[in-house]
Amino acid sequence: MIALGQRRRETPYRAAVAIVAVVAVGCVAATSPAHALQLLVLLGVALAVLVKPKMAYILLPITVPWGSEFTVSAGLGPVTASDVIVAALLAGWCVRGVSVRHARIEWNPWTFALALLILAMALSTWQATSAVQSVKELAKWMEVLVVACLAPTYLRTARDVWLVVAATVGAAAAEAVLGLGQFVLHAGPRAFDIRHTFLRAYGTFGQPNPMAG
Repeated sequence: MIALGQRRRETPYRAAVAIVAVVAVGCVAATSPAHALQLLVLLGVALAVLVKPKMAYILLPITVPWGSEFTVSAGLGPVTASDVIVAALLAGWCVRGVSVRHARIEWNPWTFALALLILAMALSTWQATSAVQSVKELAKWMEVLVVACLAPTYLRTARDVWLVVAATVGAAAAEAVLGLGQFVLHAGPRAFDIRHTFLRAYGTFGQPNPMAG
């Protein structure tokens, strides 16, 4: 009986994953060959997160600096791999909550403070010169809030945390090596040149500021 009840609770979730898979195949088949690979990677990442949500916390430290190559255009602007991961994480949590009739967010002082910050930012958009840019920025911070709020739900063991730490350190180290190579080899735009001697490292971010260059 317990196994039967568990299967029934998992049925809506499995159905949702199957629907996403079917839509993914249709989207890839309908898109141009030039964008098919990007879309296929993004949809594959989304399915991986839907099946195993904790994968989101391992993939995000990698896709934030390195995911610029897998970006598709949407209404308000480009959709990155990180956007897809967070959307899949939230969607999976919602579907699981419906299937088991229990969806809880474990708030703590940090996530509560983050929510207040986002609320203050939302109120300040009344004075913004660009509503579109304001919405984009708020969306980024909302993604941060989603990741922070759901972390206690999916990162339950020390091993889970250490996997995230390893992915973060590895991605940061790779970015640092790339930046060092750009600096030493003088490989980059002329605008980043300093007196024809040094080059401001920019990594995969397209600008030196994230690299403190």
